[in-house]
Amino acid sequence: MRSIYILCCLVFLSVAFSCKQETAADQENTTQAPVQENSENKSQQTDDQANGSTAMSGHDYTFLTDKLFHYKAAVGGDTKGQQLFKDEWIDLESNGTFKAGKLKEQTHTGKWTYNHETKILFLQPDDRAFMMSEWTVMYNNQMMVWVGTQTYGNNATQVQLAKSDVLP
Repeated sequence: MRSIYILCCLVFLSVAFSCKQETAADQENTTQAPVQENSENKSQQTDDQANGSTAMSGHDYTFLTDKLFHYKAAVGGDTKGQQLFKDEWIDLESNGTFKAGKLKEQTHTGKWTYNHETKILFLQPDDRAFMMSEWTVMYNNQMMVWVGTQTYGNNATQVQLAKSDVLP
């Protein structure tokens, strides 16, 4: 009977030990690649921290930067009876800038930051005629939903965006 307990303990220890080795090997592989990325973007992160921002900008968040987005539907806001963002689009670039427009015409540009932990996207247009905005982002492979935050007063607005290769 004792031999069964000893055998079970040995099997358990060998499984636990092998799992720890795999985890350590995985951690080594994952820590080596980001070190290079962190050294390249260290000055950008330092600038963000100096400005009081914990958001990361200029990074390639593929779900945001892969293609441009068409505004498909929007609800809320204080413009009753009008379709918000009708025929508009936005193209977020991996360098932290964006272009936006309506139909085939570009209307403005700006900068964006995304905080991965809070899932908050901040848009700062270069043209003061367009308002800054902050959005909580939900996404899947081909679509995003932005829910406005209270920071810039668009908390009553929700927008659905779909990926596209071409302008509307």
